[in-house]
Parts: sequence; C-alpha cells; structure tokens
Amino acid sequence: ETGLGIAFGVLTQTEASKRLYVGGDFGIHFWGKFKGLSNADNSVTGLQFLPTAIYTLGSSSTFIPYFGLSAGPYIYINALKSDSVSETGTRVDFLLAFRPGFTWNIGRKVGFNGEAKFGSLGGALIVMPTMNLNILL
Repeated sequence: ETGLGIAFGVLTQTEASKRLYVGGDFGIHFWGKFKGLSNADNSVTGLQFLPTAIYTLGSSSTFIPYFGLSAGPYIYINALKSDSVSETGTRVDFLLAFRPGFTWNIGRKVGFNGEAKFGSLGGALIVMPTMNLNILL
C-alpha cells in the first residue's frame, strides 16, 4: 500500500532550566486507494493524536541529541465503495513510538532534525524515520 500524509508537532519546554519538552504529534494520513478485480475502491484515512515527551542530551546549543516517546490513539477510517456497496468503518489502535534523534540548529530560528522513529501500532512493528526542517515562530 502507498499513500501520503501530513504531520506536525508542538513542543514546549517545561521550565527554562530543564531539558524536558512536552507536547503532541498530530497527523492525517491517506493510503490504500486501489481498484481491485471487484471494481471497488478502498481508501483508508488515519488520524494520530499523540501526547509526546522529548528529553534533550548534551550541552551544545548547535547540535542536540535527544530521546523521545509518543503514545496515544491512532484512528482508522476505512471506506469501501463499489457499484453496489458503500461502507465505512472506524477502528482505534494504540500507537507507541520511541524517538531517538537530533536537532541541528543552523541559525537562531532555523534548524534540521532527524529521527529514527520506531515502535508499535496495534501490535505491529512500525519504522518511520524522518528528516525535518524546523522554523521557530
């Protein structure tokens, strides 16, 4: 199955002198659209609402390794459409993601980060490595 998605996260530092950040990861994903032998379209939409905690390591302000954890509900909305049937269904699974990564600040308001995100979604192993451009507002 293939698809695409949009995800975003929000983090805030718990205290100015602490290395702990809390927030959430949110996203919407679309995949699985196909026409099979039965002339039916099947599409799945996934919504993630993940409370998140990130703990930074080291003392550099330019290159910052970190470890994070996200856990929460992942909601599936499945739609099956054919010439004679139109059905929808919803299911909720638990998503747990471990998030070792790094942030590389290349300026006061711009940086990159990479994560080797992995974990479990409904009991299945997931691997979701990411590379992001960060723009601080």
